[in-house]
Amino acid sequence: MNTPCRIGIVGAGRIGRLHAENIQSKLPQFKLIGIADPYLNEAWAKDLGVEIYSNSPKTLLTHPEIDAVIIASPSIVHIEHILLASETQKAIFCEKPLGLTEETILAALSAVAQNNTLLQIGFNRRFDPHFSNLQQRV
Repeated sequence: MNTPCRIGIVGAGRIGRLHAENIQSKLPQFKLIGIADPYLNEAWAKDLGVEIYSNSPKTLLTHPEIDAVIIASPSIVHIEHILLASETQKAIFCEKPLGLTEETILAALSAVAQNNTLLQIGFNRRFDPHFSNLQQRV
């Protein structure tokens, strides 16, 4: 049996909580081991059974026991979090938007490429039936 990928989530707002609960209940190939948020509800994190919880995203993004991170923090800090995770060779799933300016986005993409880091940006509309219909018509 394969060892599950050890996941950390940065951001415990609505979407971060949704990702955490989905990992715990529907994705056995992953093990949620950490959550970080400046306003973290520690009781919630303890109830999930995570081993690492912190008010500091940096603690989680640089933790050696985490293989991959989900960035669900506010958009204004996505680039900062991507860069930290990339420096420590973690695979990254980041909620949209990647960043707020073209300059910072291009710099982050360059760093990710240089570090040979896996990066995916979440865009939930790609599977929307209306988008699929439009794509077929075009």
